[in-house]
Amino acid sequence: MRVLDVSAFRVVHRGEDWPYALPPCNRSMMSKLEKNEALVSWLQPAQSTRLDEQVRGRLCTTRSHSLPLTRTSRSRPSACTCVLLALADSNEQVPAICVHGVYYSLSLRMMRSIWRHVRLRKGFVNQERAPFGGLKLRIPSLLYSDKIRTQTRFMVGLARSRHIHAGQSSSLALYS
Repeated sequence: MRVLDVSAFRVVHRGEDWPYALPPCNRSMMSKLEKNEALVSWLQPAQSTRLDEQVRGRLCTTRSHSLPLTRTSRSRPSACTCVLLALADSNEQVPAICVHGVYYSLSLRMMRSIWRHVRLRKGFVNQERAPFGGLKLRIPSLLYSDKIRTQTRFMVGLARSRHIHAGQSSSLALYS
């Protein structure tokens, strides 16, 4: 777990704070992380220049206030966050966990524990709507690529075992 500089990110989805005294990377705390996506916060890297060009002159339509999207300072636009994050590339989002007000990145071991129940089925899309209307990732990109690699390995093994079983069944047919 590494400390993340929150000033370089925008919060896409804020998860619950870590309620325990021991840190989440502790092996005894893995059972508290299992299938507990509520603890995960999603952070989007700040991309103010590219985003400002996309957003300039538009209105927020995801909420009822319809605020004009304008800039107040050089570094950040004063726009509704939901529109900014909906336009940003969601593949760059980073999962984090908030421990005593400080955001930490998740290790692959922690990611596997949290999203263990997610299966890559036919038609799986690694994006979902966040509560505010923008897009967020379903599982982290690193874990997604790891699951695809594992699935590919399994499919190769499955095809090989089917070929072997098919060969055995045909050889048994010759002897009967």
